[in-house]
Amino acid sequence: MGAPAVSPALLGQRVGTHQLLLAHIPGLRAIDVPPGERGAAVLAVAASLAQLHALTRTTPSDTAAILSGTSPDLAGLAALCDAVGVVLPISTTTQIRMLLNAPSALVVLTHGDVCLDNVIIADGRAVLLDWETARIGDGMGDLAALVLAFPTCKCTPALDRVTRRELVTRYVESHRRWAPQPLTPEALRAGVARAALAWVVDPDALVPQAQRAHGARLAATLDTDWTWGARTARQRLVLRLGLYAEAAASVPAHAGPRELTLKLQQALARHWEIKTTSSPAP
Repeated sequence: MGAPAVSPALLGQRVGTHQLLLAHIPGLRAIDVPPGERGAAVLAVAASLAQLHALTRTTPSDTAAILSGTSPDLAGLAALCDAVGVVLPISTTTQIRMLLNAPSALVVLTHGDVCLDNVIIADGRAVLLDWETARIGDGMGDLAALVLAFPTCKCTPALDRVTRRELVTRYVESHRRWAPQPLTPEALRAGVARAALAWVVDPDALVPQAQRAHGARLAATLDTDWTWGARTARQRLVLRLGLYAEAAASVPAHAGPRELTLKLQQALARHWEIKTTSSPAP
């Protein structure tokens, strides 16, 4: 396609010793880009992601598993609601299941850990590093990680709404350039909203890698908190509830779950005395 590389070139490998020799990319890690230039760096990452997502396309057999890597912890969600007096309608639980299991519009090769510490900016383009979490999955998870500052670590700062809109526009333009079937704006908004919802109900998204796969975690936050990166698990959950509500504001199919998460965010923030930092759109 004559496209610029989105990762360092593979120069050689030793299969027996699991060693790879990669090309050196002269440039600056995106996390070290001066604050005044960070907006341009994030836009460059969006363009590289779109190019990456245009490389492959397949059909999912289990969209929920592809999205989150684990089963959604709806029992834990119900326990949280019950603990703070928020009503969880059966219809909303059903909606969440349907949304997470709906066919994905963008099942592709994903990076899986999109944060600015995993990007080199070279000559105005973004080169992605650290591919150990790459897999076939929902590309909107990568985009949501950038747009909504998931996984809410110190490496990817929260973006203002103007930058978010510019980022989505850059992604759409780049994807249209490289993909045989461009995404519609409606599909993109729905995909980001669903990826954000999957993060909310993914129990493993609240704890470090070494502590994952040990059962439900959402309800456990009522008694225990974990520190990971720049936020604790409780802070992370409260923030993500608000970010999902913001992402879902313009997606009618998410109206029920969005209303629930706004109520749960406010109730948990009061219960845990956490100041909310997201500003969901009306």
